[in-house]
Amino acid sequence: MIKIKELLKKTLTLIFIILFGIFLVLHPDVSCLGVKEGFEICFGTLVPSLFPFVFFASFMINSGAANILGKIFAKISEKIFFLPPETAPVIFLSMIGGFPVGAKGISELFEKKIINSKQAERMLKFCVNAGPAFILGVIGNNLIKNLRIAGIILASQIISALIIAIILAFLEKDNNKNYKNNNLKIKKICFSEALIKSCESASLVMINMCFLVIIFNILYIFLYSLQIIYFCNRILSGLGFSQEISECFFQIILEVTKSCQMISNYKNYYNYNYDLLPRLLAFATSWGGLCVHFQVFSILKNLKINYLNFFLFRFLNALLSSCLTFVLVKIQNINLDINSCNLPKTSTNILGSIVLIVCCLIFLLDINLKNKSKN
Repeated sequence: MIKIKELLKKTLTLIFIILFGIFLVLHPDVSCLGVKEGFEICFGTLVPSLFPFVFFASFMINSGAANILGKIFAKISEKIFFLPPETAPVIFLSMIGGFPVGAKGISELFEKKIINSKQAERMLKFCVNAGPAFILGVIGNNLIKNLRIAGIILASQIISALIIAIILAFLEKDNNKNYKNNNLKIKKICFSEALIKSCESASLVMINMCFLVIIFNILYIFLYSLQIIYFCNRILSGLGFSQEISECFFQIILEVTKSCQMISNYKNYYNYNYDLLPRLLAFATSWGGLCVHFQVFSILKNLKINYLNFFLFRFLNALLSSCLTFVLVKIQNINLDINSCNLPKTSTNILGSIVLIVCCLIFLLDINLKNKSKN
């Protein structure tokens, strides 16, 4: 039975690769458009908003600052989450830093043997979140031009993550009685070494993230050309879902930035249900998309992850965040007329982001050359 599953998996993978290769050969102009759109998303939005937070999360752990903050928030981690005190800053940064920051922090803690594999997998279920730079800056200021709605989406996401964290801690309380035995003393390193190591780590994360976004953007166009997305839209429409949900469903599954752009575009429909907009955006940002999930998997490649559990908890997080957004919007009685709130549109320097990525590549090359020369 296992051999049949493996054979089926390899066959489907081979068929997909062949079809994808044929598509790239027959439609080079379409694939180039996908690359161009992917570059615009990465260098216009993701790199300038996420790079500082990814570096900061890594530097806190490498420099030992996480240990100091861990002592301050030790009671929270120990009494509420049943985790080592050093995990407190990583949990905090995962709420405010953006999608890869929490995964990067978990990876650093696991590699330094501060947490074990079970604790790392548990943290992964609530430490993958969109940060305020993305929700407030990209969604609130640029896409829907309503910071109050964006603020509610951010608050709902944080609350849903904390609810899941507390429930998981309570359910696994008996299994974490001896968690303190997993802690090891971290070897102290100098400031300059911590700085260089954190730059190297953040550079790798950003480069992997950018190429994954570009690949998934091409993949969306490929699936669209095969009429797969159109077929899924028809099925969802037949099940009673609205046109807006049906059209953006597949993009929500794949990639978060473009899906939020697509959702925000529906505000121009004369019959559009504005009450649906914040709920859809909350669901999309909390789910994160397969592109973000693959980024997480690449960062935590040394950790054996139960993928089914991960996807189930991402969906649960997204569903809970969407419900909380609906409730908070009703309580706050916010005007959902998007066009009534005209904020100045912020601009990002795409050239600056490209230069940053090039500098990251040069930095990584230089680090590798120095390591080889030492060896």
